Amino acid sequence: MASKVSTDYVCAALEILSCKLQNNNIIDFSYENLKKIIDESKILENKIKITSKSKMGGWHAFISENRKHDNMKNLGEKWKLMSEEEKQPYNTKALQMREADKIKKTNTQNKIIFKTKTPPKNSNIVEKPKSLWITFKEIEQSNGNTDIANIKEKYGNLSSDEKEIFKEISLRNFLKNKSEYQKSIINS
Repeated sequence: MASKVSTDYVCAALEILSCKLQNNNIIDFSYENLKKIIDESKILENKIKITSKSKMGGWHAFISENRKHDNMKNLGEKWKLMSEEEKQPYNTKALQMREADKIKKTNTQNKIIFKTKTPPKNSNIVEKPKSLWITFKEIEQSNGNTDIANIKEKYGNLSSDEKEIFKEISLRNFLKNKSEYQKSIINS
């Protein structure tokens, strides 16, 4: 699919050629002659502006407003059945959204960005404590039990007091790793 700009250039070039054909000024239809006619018209030197870079339209405003209440198939059917008057508020909203987007892009381009030192990546740090199952499985495997079926059976037979012990172990390991990670950031 051709871009809007190239389509506009081709249409303009064809219009020039059709005018020349109507005036019977073209005798030679060779590629070179047609190219010469287009080059002489200087149409390719003209800049054709794209009206809007934003693809936000009334449909987008409609789905952003109604997506939570209905599925896309039903929304598409509703949109097709709407009259132009019913679509107008959504088209207006889309225009406002495009304008807001333009302002946002302009403001973003004018901002000075300060680079800050990012902390080193550490694959050992996690965002939350490991689950009870993962903690139990790792301890069992470190004790030499590699049979997953056996580990699952033991896990299923844990009492609530035993589960609390593994939760505490998991939390302690998490806090220890987090503390070490924060120290490494301070020292770097």
